[in-house]
This record gives sequence, structure tokens and C-alpha cells, in this order.
Amino acid sequence: LLQELGFQGGSLSIPGRILPQHCSVWAGADPYPHRAHFGFRQLAGDSDFIEIPVSMDFDRPTSLGAAGEQGYEWLYIAASGYDHRAITKDIIERIKADRPRYGVIVADTHNDQEYGRPEHPARVNLDVTLRSIERFCAEADLEPVDATVAGLCDAIRADPQFTSGA
Repeated sequence: LLQELGFQGGSLSIPGRILPQHCSVWAGADPYPHRAHFGFRQLAGDSDFIEIPVSMDFDRPTSLGAAGEQGYEWLYIAASGYDHRAITKDIIERIKADRPRYGVIVADTHNDQEYGRPEHPARVNLDVTLRSIERFCAEADLEPVDATVAGLCDAIRADPQFTSGA
């Protein structure tokens, strides 16, 4: 439906999350960008809609996440109970180990947070996350590159290693 409405891609999945009351069950979902599947949202497919999952820390399981879900901690910037530095480090280490074609770090933010105030908890978490990306990428000998959703979607659709779209 999103593809039919003209969307190129987005971050719809939170791999490993189990929150049925919100129709958010992503156990076993691919943690890296991929073409969405027309018939089953947890699989990679051959649509032109590119799914860019929220980055999860599979080393930090939680039985009661920010919304009461089961799954793993993620870079939920507004959350006060997560260690954003440790989550970022674990995600970067997984990217280095897995060597995906497109290793991304996708955080979850909300526009109801006061990011303009340096002392606001969400702003502090965002600053910690950005500094942690720089530090842990340098330690892992990885070079962080900024990208837009549109740019990443275009790159994946043009990449011969990904199935051509329907």
C-alpha cells in the first residue's frame, strides 16, 4: 500500500519486537535494509519499497520495553532507561561482524521532544548517540556516511545484488 501511495521506503520494522496489541510483531525480521515482501512483512522481497529497519541491539534483550513490548533495546532517543552508548557500540560491532551490504544505524525519535534544549533528556541521548557513532566507528575502522532515506532507497534499487523490483 505504501508503495502504491508513492513512498520509496521507510523504517517500519523494529526487528525482534513483539507487541501484538499494536500489531507490531517483528520476531525474526531482517535487521538490514532490504526490498519489502508483498505477502509477508517480515521477509525480504522484490518490491520497490525499501524497508530500512530501526537498529536493534540483539545483545540487550528486554521483556518490558518502552511500550511494554518484548524484544531488544534500540536507539529510542526519547527513552530514559536505555544505555544509548552501549546500544550504539553493540550495533556497530554487529555491523562489522555481519558485513551487510548496507549497514545502517537508524534511531527512533519523536517530534514532541525538545531537541533545541541541550539539557533535555532526548537531546542528551541524541548527542551521546552521535558521539558514540563517531567513536565506535573509528575504533572498528568503519567510516560513517550520512544518507537520506531517498538516497539509500535509490542505491538499493540500483544495486544488482538486490532482486529487481516488481
